[in-house]
Amino acid sequence: MAIGNGYVAAHNAEVKDLAAPALARIVEWPIAYSYSLRQLIDIGLTPLEAAKAFQLFALVLALAAWAWLLAKLQLSLWLCAGFLPLVFTQFLAWGIYSTNALSWALFPLLFGLGLEACRKPSQALAASCVCAILVVFRYQNLVLIPGGVLALLSTRAFPWRQRIFAAVLYGFLPSLAFLAIYSANSASSGHGTFLSTLPVRLGWEWRWVGDFLSAFFLGASARIDEIIVALAHKANIPSVAASVKYSVAGLLTAATILFFWKGGKLRAFEQPLQLWFAANLLCLLGMLFGLAVVFQIENIPIGRYYHPFFPFLLLLLLLSWRTRLEGLPEKVRLWGAGLFFALALVAVTAYSFYRAQLNFSYQARAERALQLVTEKLTPSVPIVVVADQLFPFFSAQKNLTTLIYPKALRGAEMPKASSPVLVFLVHDQANPKPQFPPLLDIVALAKRHAMELEEKDSILVAWKLFQ
Repeated sequence: MAIGNGYVAAHNAEVKDLAAPALARIVEWPIAYSYSLRQLIDIGLTPLEAAKAFQLFALVLALAAWAWLLAKLQLSLWLCAGFLPLVFTQFLAWGIYSTNALSWALFPLLFGLGLEACRKPSQALAASCVCAILVVFRYQNLVLIPGGVLALLSTRAFPWRQRIFAAVLYGFLPSLAFLAIYSANSASSGHGTFLSTLPVRLGWEWRWVGDFLSAFFLGASARIDEIIVALAHKANIPSVAASVKYSVAGLLTAATILFFWKGGKLRAFEQPLQLWFAANLLCLLGMLFGLAVVFQIENIPIGRYYHPFFPFLLLLLLLSWRTRLEGLPEKVRLWGAGLFFALALVAVTAYSFYRAQLNFSYQARAERALQLVTEKLTPSVPIVVVADQLFPFFSAQKNLTTLIYPKALRGAEMPKASSPVLVFLVHDQANPKPQFPPLLDIVALAKRHAMELEEKDSILVAWKLFQ
């Protein structure tokens, strides 16, 4: 990316020669994040410093955007004191992904502008600009185009002509930005899209509904699903993790429905916020379930897809109960807000410490896995590492070629090697992450291909020199 070649990744469906994995540009890759970091690197920052500077910018932007939206909704200061600690726990969980952090920061600005987009064309145009920025930073945000259009067309308080004009005005800039970048990527790449490499395999599984509820209520909130999985593995009962996740997610779903049912009606000015939340989340679900049904891409249970939406669920719950909460005696309100803020602060501090421990454990285990690999290296032979949840760490090693998902090794025959190549399979059994499919059959793979196998501290490494 630094020299202008775009984002390049190994497409496992194209791995026919282990000594020269086919690398292709991802045509769908948005340019804005890479370009932003490049500007920061050019002024003297290291790539890591540039990424951290971008995260800090996203946090400051989020503070300003949420303050603006809550002021626009005229939310009392004591209600903000109870709401904001819950919301900013998300930054601790998801801020490590810079493009996620930016989405999380700009969503309140986009939804806030959407409140009056039908009434004021200038607001629709401003929302269009914000949506275009979100699209060029992350293509998942393409769902905001049909989602925003659907929300504007569903605003019954205005005549159809006004709604259609606002919808066209809103959708124009992000659509133009996407088409421009996609065309430029396609022209310079010479390769097909990522989806074109995937076989069509129609199918449906009802567990995806449970996966979505778990990802939304547990993963999107603060990556609690990962904590449940980690604790289950630590207690040596990994089989109960899915049941616990589904049960907790089901209880939270029922509680949310009950709270909305018992809550009051939103004010007329607040109702468009409900439309923007529902319409955009519906479009995102349509995209993810569509990918799952057509290509069997099981991306539904990944909380980072939903995390910018989760604060608006909390906000809508708060708005529906605002009348009752504001009717409480002043002393009860102030003491309640102070107590809740103190408890939230303790919870956020504990959560920060726990996440830091998880990150430290991940780093230590990844370095141990790398050490197991490097002990067996032959300097003059190319290296291919197939790793599951450890792949981000391995992909940062300059002397290794990483295949992210080991689909190429699932068959009975190992792909041929035109020249000698050393292949490693790496799996961390004690630090599973829901979004990465584990190499559960690593032992079977190793036996099938007569590979050496070693286990150390729950890290499995299999290796073989293929001629």
